[in-house]
Amino acid sequence: MFGGSPRRAYGSRKPKPDFTQLHEELQRHPHLTLQLVWEEYRQADVVSLHARLTSQNRGLIGEQQLRMMKPSAYLINTARGALVDHQALYRALKEGWISGAALDIYDTEPIDLNHPLLELNNVTLTPHIAGSSKETALRSAELLAQEVTRFVKNQPLLNLVNPTLEELRQ
Repeated sequence: MFGGSPRRAYGSRKPKPDFTQLHEELQRHPHLTLQLVWEEYRQADVVSLHARLTSQNRGLIGEQQLRMMKPSAYLINTARGALVDHQALYRALKEGWISGAALDIYDTEPIDLNHPLLELNNVTLTPHIAGSSKETALRSAELLAQEVTRFVKNQPLLNLVNPTLEELRQ
């Protein structure tokens, strides 16, 4: 925990939005913009990334998003390094746009020993081990076995990432 007053885990003082409803609305109206997300950047005490890397979200957090965040905010990335523009993050931390960051993943792995982030005292860096635990390994194996069983039994998959797979099965 980074201190300060406790907030909801997703980092906002407002009630958590219904992202399922938002997703459905965006599917019906793809021209809409995600103004909600911009507002969340401005209000969040912590922005924590938990996304797979896609061509659409590469550079998700750059100078614009970092400048939107409060000077007291923190960025956490345990997802994929390319989600964050590390040069912009370095400037944000060095110039005080945000208070700090915690990273478990980098633009290049392992992190170069001359990387400028290593000279800052307001960033916590770990060597890509945030998800490494016995519990994580066991749970991942259990989830995989459950999904394979569901697939073999022609049941709907619970953690489907690529919806076209379902279309191919039908």
